Amino acid sequence: MNALLAFWRATLTRRIFGWFGAAILTTIAVMGVVMAIVYATGQTYWQQESSRIETLIGHDFAAVWNDHEARVIKAEMVSRDLHIQVELDDASGRTFFSRGPECFRRPHTIPVKTLDGEKMGTVRVCSNRAVKGGPLHLVLMVSLLFGVLWIASFLVARSLAFPLRELAEVAG
Repeated sequence: MNALLAFWRATLTRRIFGWFGAAILTTIAVMGVVMAIVYATGQTYWQQESSRIETLIGHDFAAVWNDHEARVIKAEMVSRDLHIQVELDDASGRTFFSRGPECFRRPHTIPVKTLDGEKMGTVRVCSNRAVKGGPLHLVLMVSLLFGVLWIASFLVARSLAFPLRELAEVAG
């Protein structure tokens, strides 16, 4: 441990570089904690938008639910236009319509209700499209940000310490 401290304390450049690095790591840690608190306190933007879309689809299907032909046309249109699997279930949960490519993910189940709130059936939609990014993408981006800031801190530390090193050589 003493050898490591001696290495960092050897020159002013290393000290400044070390403090910049500590500041960067602290900033990333604080940012991570704040983001975790913000996202843990309620629905994310994506969840809110997804809920709104599910409500819209539920209302859309409720308007044509009692007309078999219109309901099938709407389901086929959604499946074709969005390239997703659409399944319609009656109030008892029995699937009576299915279109689109087979889905290997968990489907979104959307209740279809009357204006009084009585369940008429459900619409299940499912897509095999992968979401770009994810946790690995976030880790990669934060690591890249850290690396760029780390290199910049080295350049700043070197340029700050250079005049003081020259001054020490002239004075010494």
